[in-house]
Formats: sequence, C-alpha cells, structure tokens
Amino acid sequence: MMAASRGLPRILLIFSLVLNSTIGADTGCDDWTLNGNDVCCKRCKPGNRLVESCGRDPEKLCIPCEPDTYITSHEFHCLRCTQCIGKQFTLKPCTISSDTVCGCKAGYRCGNDKCSFCVTECKEGEEPTKERSCRKCPEGKFNDKIHSMCKEWRKSCPDGQTLVKGNVTSDSINILLHNLMFLSTIFVTEPKQEPLPVLTDKKGK
Repeated sequence: MMAASRGLPRILLIFSLVLNSTIGADTGCDDWTLNGNDVCCKRCKPGNRLVESCGRDPEKLCIPCEPDTYITSHEFHCLRCTQCIGKQFTLKPCTISSDTVCGCKAGYRCGNDKCSFCVTECKEGEEPTKERSCRKCPEGKFNDKIHSMCKEWRKSCPDGQTLVKGNVTSDSINILLHNLMFLSTIFVTEPKQEPLPVLTDKKGK
C-alpha cells in the first residue's frame, strides 16, 4: 500500500505531461498582481480562458479552451470556431488563439469583411443586387470592372464632336465630326473592286 502511495505522484506527473502535450498550450495565468495572500490574473496564457479572477495558485486561474474553440481576449468563455461551408473554403484553420479564416471559391467573393458568407461575383456589364445576385446593366449604364455598380453613360461632349452611344461594358465616346465624316466617306464612296479577267492561251486552256 505504501509503495502504491509513493508511486502516485509519479503517475500524476506523467498524466500531467501527457495532458499538456495533448492540449498543445501552456496553462495558467501569464500576468498577475498580488492582492493580500492571493494573486489576481490580469492576462491568461494564449488559448486559455479565465476560471477565477483571484486565487492562491496562478496556474489554476486559467485553463485551456476546449477542442474546436478559441479565445482572443481575457474572458471566462471560449468561442466556437467558425466552420467554412457551402461556397466557402478554409484559408487558415482555427487555433486556440484565433478563429478560422474562410475564403470563397472561384466565381464568388466574400459578402462582408469577415467573409461569413459568399456572394456571386458579378462580371463586366453586370452589377450586384441586395439579393446577393447579379443583374445586367440597364440601358444607359455600363460597368467595365468586376463586381462594381453600373455607371451612367457620358451624356455630353465638346463642340465639334459627336457622342457615340456605349454599351453595358463601355462608356459613350466622343468623336470629332470631321473624323466621323471621313470614315463615312470611306465606307460610302469607296469604289467597288471588279474581279480581274482570267487569261487563257489560244487553245482555251
């Protein structure tokens, strides 16, 4: 019985080492102040949550977060790790001191700063809607960028120029009148080319 009692501390020490290696984080308080016979924890070690604010042993004031949880501040509760689902994929896995970082698959983009959801990425000639979808630019507007709002076509131009209407991906453009007349002359007055005669020898070959 005495031999078993002497071996108990060694067994507890081995168990503690195994537990710490499994958790993968130092336990306890990282910074504290003295308050009479107690110590009061100011900051837990990374990945640890607060159990008690003050006590005799600073190592017992904080404990590691449970699996699939994390903590970033001096709090009593750990937070559940974010799961990347649907159109999301994991850019950076969750750790004991930071949440999961999600991204969006090709053809989609993050719907907010935290990328908590994905939306369809709108192409040129389209604009995003409140319903998280895309719609074609209406008549009189264009968009030449990815996932941007449509803009109004240019509606005026300097004297001596004419305005050529745009389309859903390009703005209206200004063209000098004499250039436009020159182009019109080329297309309208250019003589038609007649085919060349086929030459044959005297025998008709």
